[in-house]
Amino acid sequence: MELKDANDLLQPGYGPLETGWARLADGVAVVAALHRLHGISGSMLQWWSAHQKTQEQFVAWHPTEHVSAEYRDGVMFPVHNRDGRILSGRIEARRLTELFDADALRSTTASFLTYGRGGPADGSVLLMRTVHVGRDTEYGCEVRSRFWIGDFDPPEAAPPPRVRELMLSDANLEWQMKHCIEEFHYLAQFLPDLYAREGASIGE
Repeated sequence: MELKDANDLLQPGYGPLETGWARLADGVAVVAALHRLHGISGSMLQWWSAHQKTQEQFVAWHPTEHVSAEYRDGVMFPVHNRDGRILSGRIEARRLTELFDADALRSTTASFLTYGRGGPADGSVLLMRTVHVGRDTEYGCEVRSRFWIGDFDPPEAAPPPRVRELMLSDANLEWQMKHCIEEFHYLAQFLPDLYAREGASIGE
């Protein structure tokens, strides 16, 4: 799925790639993951997405790879442990209309939507777009995740070819997919109870 086709995620059905990764003609790679979450609703996930996590909650989200997270001016600065390497990042929540058409947003039946951009913690460049789209089901919620990696902002801040090659390597793309799948697996184990205590009690 190319970035220009992102509106398709708001429609019923599935695309040709729901779990895996592919390299696009423009040099960007797309990573996809499909999650089927029992006992979870889109409203729970929407609350979690907007919720400022405690350190305990962030670590519980992925006990083996999440180290810590800080929040400054609405931006999340997560620290990950990837195979013994400590990586500091930056994730900015963005308006949905930056990616999706307004008409598509008005007509969608999605129960959970989030869109952001990510990059290194120093803010020198944004290099990834992240989208999660959920739809409620009889058993809970189905979430379709997409990551477009190698979409640099500003373009002139793109890393040299060797660094870009590593960023778009099979190993890195597989890690992104695996990490996302595992995050939703761990999240489903504690989100219903957390939401009952902290989210639903305040009407969110």
